[in-house]
Amino acid sequence: MTCTFTGTLNPFAAAGSVTITLSRASTAADCGPLTNSASVSATNEPPANQGNNSSGPISITVNCPDVTVAKSGNGPINAGSTATFTLTVSNIGAGAATGVVVTDTLPSGTWTVSAPADAGCPATASGTLTCTFTGTLNPFAAAGSVTITLSRASTAADCGPLTNSASVSATNEPPANQGNNSSGPISITVNCPD
Repeated sequence: MTCTFTGTLNPFAAAGSVTITLSRASTAADCGPLTNSASVSATNEPPANQGNNSSGPISITVNCPDVTVAKSGNGPINAGSTATFTLTVSNIGAGAATGVVVTDTLPSGTWTVSAPADAGCPATASGTLTCTFTGTLNPFAAAGSVTITLSRASTAADCGPLTNSASVSATNEPPANQGNNSSGPISITVNCPD
């Protein structure tokens, strides 16, 4: 950017002062430092006075989120016992996360879902569970953590592994932080009699 003083600022009076402000919305692409330098010159300024004609670099640190999901199961269990998967969704980044969505591919059957109200999960889910964070969880604060629990009674039809995977995303999470956005597959072994 170049600003050339004109009008009432040309000449620029002794003891004069002008403030120039630059602003824009930051994005996930800006994570880390935004660095800026500036300089000024005047056609009649002698070389001996030019030692203070530049400033910077000055940096603004843009904090970005890093959302993660970890998953565990309570197996092995006996057929007829309750199978329980636990998801822990966390933001381990320095910045708050917006638009957080948790997706979980469920084993067969209807699962009871337990989660904070603002996690945006349904009370029950079959096939795929989708939770969209709202209210106090949007934005999802740095160092925040939410637990989502899925459970249902197992049956003889479940003998063997009940397998489950989950993922999380945030609209302002940079690609460099997305390597830990999924967990699984995790299995609960259902033991059956023979």
